[in-house]
Amino acid sequence: MANVFLDLGTHYGQGLGEFIGMYGMDDTWTIHTFEANPVTHKIFMDNHHSKTPWVVSHLEAVSDHNGTITVNIETPPGEGETGMGTSTVDMSVWNPWGLAEPDKDHFKTNAEVPCIDFSQFIQNNFSKEDRIIIKMDIEGSEFDTLDKMLKDGTFDWVDDIYVEWHARFFRNKEEMEKREANIQEQIKPLVTKLENWR
Repeated sequence: MANVFLDLGTHYGQGLGEFIGMYGMDDTWTIHTFEANPVTHKIFMDNHHSKTPWVVSHLEAVSDHNGTITVNIETPPGEGETGMGTSTVDMSVWNPWGLAEPDKDHFKTNAEVPCIDFSQFIQNNFSKEDRIIIKMDIEGSEFDTLDKMLKDGTFDWVDDIYVEWHARFFRNKEEMEKREANIQEQIKPLVTKLENWR
């Protein structure tokens, strides 16, 4: 049995550091981080990864399929291309700043990055006997990713999961809030712990 931590949307590793402290993680743990923003991934690798050199870091978007995907990079004034709201959700529905029209001021650039079927990643790399803890902060992609995990029975592998939900950032906010509640109700009986992250 292995202890496994999967950090989805690691940014600069802020959450990674918190979970290392929370669970007493060390180099005996198998830890993978995923970051879709090429700019923040490079900053993490250049400036922060040396603190946890045993961590496997992926420049990949977490998704419900394998392939490539467009990541819309948040570029708020004064922050460059390192904003926290970088997302693979289509800009026609992704609206974290609450604007009437699609946001061209805060999302000036995008990039094509690899994406992985996260459900498949878990089943291909770990066993049901492993202790698997997930932190998921993937800016709106949690809905499709979690639906795929439910469909595939992947929560048989998962012990604890912490999710930051982003229904509030969609133009169809009420519809996404209902979808969020439905997903949570399906997950709760399948895991030891389901908690909101942030």
